[in-house]
Amino acid sequence: MTSPSTTPERPIRRILIALDASPHSEAALNEAVQFAAHFEAAVRGLFVEDIDLLRSADLPMAREVRSFVLPARAMNRGRIRRQLRRQAERAEQLLQDAARRGDVEYTFDVVRGRVTRTLLEAAADADLIALGKTSSGRSSRRRLGSTAHHVLRRASRSVLVLREAPPPDQSVMVYYDGTERAESALKLAVALARMEPPRPLVVLLPADEAGAIQRLREAVTERYSHTVPGLHVHPLTTIEAARLATVASTREHGLVVLPAGAPPFEDANLQDFLYDLDRPMLVVR
Repeated sequence: MTSPSTTPERPIRRILIALDASPHSEAALNEAVQFAAHFEAAVRGLFVEDIDLLRSADLPMAREVRSFVLPARAMNRGRIRRQLRRQAERAEQLLQDAARRGDVEYTFDVVRGRVTRTLLEAAADADLIALGKTSSGRSSRRRLGSTAHHVLRRASRSVLVLREAPPPDQSVMVYYDGTERAESALKLAVALARMEPPRPLVVLLPADEAGAIQRLREAVTERYSHTVPGLHVHPLTTIEAARLATVASTREHGLVVLPAGAPPFEDANLQDFLYDLDRPMLVVR
């Protein structure tokens, strides 16, 4: 399928937002709508009725365990369907409210299927898929949920994953090593740094031979120092490059933009990387 056309001015034209009942999903929704307003992008909200959950309700041994409620009770297909319908209605209302505030165009769909597969299929028509870090109701949870894990690994489009939206004045951080995909990540990070209100932009360069790093630094500075007032270029040391998530987490709590396949990201265990980072992350493809 042909990917949506993009331009440097509008690198994002269509955004798919994976919606569920979690606070993380709501945070992803609000951040994605801000992206949509900035790039004049269309938004599609998608709520997936988990077919595996519905099928499990038909099993005689299946039990529903709810927080702070004992004992566990038998799962009931009708009750599960009603719960999913209420969650979908709430998700649609949240999307409608956020879209109205951001003055963006949106659609909303409810689809029954396997969650990850359905999201990946729907993402084929988007430039960006946004989703919460986990579908858990515990908004402080730092670990990456299984759906977000699989989407990050398998999506052919850029992915935004977070558990809480960053403050609007916090920095945008991007890893740049001069590759084609890193160029796309840098251009997108620059565009995000120009959102209202403008944000500082931190460009992390790889730990490499001094001459090569100097050329990268000069190229970034020449292109963007006059148009991004808060530009800061930081070459990583060898130790910092090996601990990129930790380095990024010690700075302000803004968005981290990474090109897919970047060595500090690709070579790391994704679950551990996102746990240590604990910041909104955008993987650019």
